[in-house]
Amino acid sequence: MSYTNILRFKLVFLQFFVLSQSFCQKNWQCIGPYQHIENNRQWSGFINQIYTPNDSANLPYPPSVLFGTEYSGLFVIKNDSCISLSDSLNLPGLGINEIVNHPTNPSKILVATGISKDIYVNHSNKYGLLYSEDSKKFTAFKKMYRSFDQTHALKILELNQQKITDTNFSNFFVVSEKKGNSQLWEFDQKKWRNHSFSVPYLSESGMVINDFKVLNHNTFLIALSNKFANKPKLLIGKQSRFFKSIKWQSIELKTSKPTNSFTISSVFDRTLYVRTALELFESTDLAENFSPITLKKVRKKDAVKKGIYYSKHTGLVYLAGIQPSVYNPRNKQLKNFNQGHDDVRDMQSIGVFAGKEHIYFANDGGVSLVKIDTSTLESSYDILSTNSQGLHELWSLSVAQSEKEQIITGAMHNNSFVLKDGKWSKIGCGDGGLSAQVNDQFIHSCNNRLMLDHKVLYSNNYWYLNSGFELKNDSIFHFTSSQQGSRLSSFIQLNINTKTHKSSPIQFKEFKYASSIASNNLEGHIIYLANQGIAHNKNQKAKLLKSIDQGKSFIDLSEAKVYHKNTYIGTLNNCSAWSGISSVEVDQYNANILYIGLNGQSENEYGFIENRKRILKSIDAGQNFYDISDGLSGHEIYCLKQIYHEDHPILFAGTAQGIYLLLEGQKNWIDVSKCLPKVPVTDIDLNKVTGTLYLSTFGRSIYKKSLSSILP
Repeated sequence: MSYTNILRFKLVFLQFFVLSQSFCQKNWQCIGPYQHIENNRQWSGFINQIYTPNDSANLPYPPSVLFGTEYSGLFVIKNDSCISLSDSLNLPGLGINEIVNHPTNPSKILVATGISKDIYVNHSNKYGLLYSEDSKKFTAFKKMYRSFDQTHALKILELNQQKITDTNFSNFFVVSEKKGNSQLWEFDQKKWRNHSFSVPYLSESGMVINDFKVLNHNTFLIALSNKFANKPKLLIGKQSRFFKSIKWQSIELKTSKPTNSFTISSVFDRTLYVRTALELFESTDLAENFSPITLKKVRKKDAVKKGIYYSKHTGLVYLAGIQPSVYNPRNKQLKNFNQGHDDVRDMQSIGVFAGKEHIYFANDGGVSLVKIDTSTLESSYDILSTNSQGLHELWSLSVAQSEKEQIITGAMHNNSFVLKDGKWSKIGCGDGGLSAQVNDQFIHSCNNRLMLDHKVLYSNNYWYLNSGFELKNDSIFHFTSSQQGSRLSSFIQLNINTKTHKSSPIQFKEFKYASSIASNNLEGHIIYLANQGIAHNKNQKAKLLKSIDQGKSFIDLSEAKVYHKNTYIGTLNNCSAWSGISSVEVDQYNANILYIGLNGQSENEYGFIENRKRILKSIDAGQNFYDISDGLSGHEIYCLKQIYHEDHPILFAGTAQGIYLLLEGQKNWIDVSKCLPKVPVTDIDLNKVTGTLYLSTFGRSIYKKSLSSILP
């Protein structure tokens, strides 16, 4: 091909790329919430990891900052613009756990993917390691060992820098996690070794690898934690030169108070630190001896990562968590500071400029550049802009039926947000949950409270923040309180006008954490209630309950028969094993017609886990269900929404990879997700006045599109 033809081809490709981007922009439109700053604090979405490639040591700021999210991939902030680096990979639900660079070539980057949580995010990893030659274009790393299947989350990535003598990532360690079980792997010159079997205590029930660090070329430190007891273990290991096996010995740390885990810093000049929630241990002889340091001023929150960062530029020790802090080992000074938001997850220093260390913080509100005076530990911070991307992890949205665009949405980590008169504002008292609107007022859940605008309507310590709820007839609100210990869950009806409520216990001990409540306005006495069961526990199956007396009592529909193409395939109970029912939707005019979304998996006769992600339909009030999942490709179901358009029902499904619709009389679902990022669609609502469909997503905020442009 001649040079002229090559140039012509490049120009045609560039025109096509620009047109395709423009086409996407004219389709689904992101409307925020974007970055939100209130009371000098940022609310920009959850950031899990951060990396700053130092292109020049003389620059006070690097030209770009990479950061990883919990469920929506990898991004770069450059010149005040936030750009996705992973959308082009077409990898849905991409969680970023670690970002590391080559020790001699910072532009080469290795990324560990996969977030492992049981409550609000399932194992999001399907992609192993990602690799980049230039910090811009990422591809899959060399093929992983066969045991890394699609349910492994890569929790920790640690380079063995003294063994990396070439330009490749020739030696590193990976900690993988699957259903609460950890494994330790080493990649050495294109070969994988599994060191899991040599780690003491790791085979005990509930024991997982909490942290891992390379101390030198053949010495390692590993921290184990047990989710069932406060009995963490700290082990030091030496690797055999010839057989490559690792021999481990226990290190006893005398903690003053019980702790459930240890976190380990990186090593600098033979010095390292180990942290619990309230104590810090220092070793200056490469983990042979430790001396304790009490962290009296640091607030404790066990659910937050107890991260620790030891700066090689200053020797300062930075402590992550709900209250970020800095410790100066030279004068034993500890100081808390504000850096734009709570719950710091990751940190990275880029150097000292004019007597201040510049360090980037990743947190559940965005990215901050903090400047610490190295002598006084006084701090200031700048908020990095993410105005060009919506990154919020949203549970729900509710759209007002009016010409004006008015929206409320519940945001994980970031309270709830309201769009009114063209401006986003934040309301809430903690993690935002579900949301609704009534008479130009906003109803939203946060932590264990139900709020009407800024006033508390209902408070209950046993009410789970994301329990299913539903607004009926602009006055009656249905929701549940979750089970705690021997306490039964309850179904609650709240009259918004009188501020009074009625509570009825749900007489099923297995029922907790309601995922969905559904009824219609014509037959409001018929109510369906579903829960998701317990993820990764086949004995804690989901239930579908039905009430015909406005929630005073319920019957169990879990033994309903399920059919696939007229062939009986089992009961609803069996089909929803391992995960459960994510959503229930009742036909607006006939309460005997209902739809449920299943995210179940089940174990077949050979011991393999079969995918059971389905949408089922019943036309006899839940006695029998029929599989209507053709065309969904086995995606995880997050929400269902039925609307009537010109007197014809249309069913929408929000999945882990976008939104689908099913037309009346059709058998195959239609994918209408073109130009949407590959993140879960968690809720769907329609403004009937303007004919606009809205989506909330878990990781990329809210999108909208005209309904007429969606329908075929």
